[in-house]
Amino acid sequence: MTVPIHVVPHVACDPVPGDGGVPLDLPDDVVVFYTIARWDPRKAPWLAIRAYLAAFTRDDPVALVVKTTPVPYAAPLGKWGIGTPLYGTILLEVTRLVREHTRPPHIRVEVEDVGAERIAGLHTRGDCYVSLTHGEGWGMGEFDASAYGNPVVTTGWGGQLSYLDPESAWLVDYELVPVRHDWPLSYSPDQRWAAPSITHAAALLHEIADDLASARERAARLRERVLRQYAPRAVAKQAVSALHPWL
Repeated sequence: MTVPIHVVPHVACDPVPGDGGVPLDLPDDVVVFYTIARWDPRKAPWLAIRAYLAAFTRDDPVALVVKTTPVPYAAPLGKWGIGTPLYGTILLEVTRLVREHTRPPHIRVEVEDVGAERIAGLHTRGDCYVSLTHGEGWGMGEFDASAYGNPVVTTGWGGQLSYLDPESAWLVDYELVPVRHDWPLSYSPDQRWAAPSITHAAALLHEIADDLASARERAARLRERVLRQYAPRAVAKQAVSALHPWL
């Protein structure tokens, strides 16, 4: 590796609203939290479930939609959708988490692969994106949710902080801990990642549900900045600048 290192960001395009993304018949006054993540140790979507369960009960007008994948990406050939499906594992884990609460709020877990229109619909109907990831390179879920103008609650450590800050997003407290993972080809024992605070995350979710209008105003400012700063022309200029010494 040589320096300097130039990071060319992803492009943010003005999103097209979708419909049918949330497979729930929900009234408009229900606050829909949602997350889009592989079911693997780094993304750890179950942490978002834990925070949501800690924040609300069945009496609260809220719902959580978890869009995940049937095959772990970290498994051999997983990124091509080849591997042992996790349907049973996911169902058992979610059931275990829910049973820890006497009056759990509504949760819907979507495991099947879906098209771009369904994902767009989820961003459109969703009110707040949640990701208690252990670490990200960029964080496409958070990035896309920002472009849709949705509030983002995420771990306060990782690549997503390239475009998120405490003034624009709800950053969750964390501590750095040794990585724990079953795939030694991806991680080593000396590495560390962020362990987000479930208690703090739950408080932030409650804050947003209590005043969604204010949260949307804050998210709207983030949307404007993301669409401007990461517009195709702006990112192309950065790419050309990074490549210029070799052109």
